[in-house]
Amino acid sequence: MTTLEITLSMFRSQYFEFAEIPDELVNVNLAKALRVVNQVTWKDYYQDAVFLLTAHELFLRQQEAVLTQVQSAAIREQANFQTLNLTRDSDYYSLSHYGLKLLALKKQLPKSGFTW
Repeated sequence: MTTLEITLSMFRSQYFEFAEIPDELVNVNLAKALRVVNQVTWKDYYQDAVFLLTAHELFLRQQEAVLTQVQSAAIREQANFQTLNLTRDSDYYSLSHYGLKLLALKKQLPKSGFTW
């Protein structure tokens, strides 16, 4: 199997909502997703999975920034505590619609021996 080249411009062409996020931050999250998502497991959905995981992480970062700006320290602490207590993948990925799409995509894959 050949490695699919996934680039910043490809991500930006599909996820306009992150246009204001600096390239460096998008690239860091793309690189993280590329390390986490297994190309053999995801097969034809590999690029979609990488992009959805990247979008999920960027979305959470944006929400964290909003939370920091708007809410008091006590509320932030409580929210951080709740986030850290997520016990399953589905809990973590349900924090954004991108994560939910990723979980839905995951359901389309063969069940045996699944690894990200």
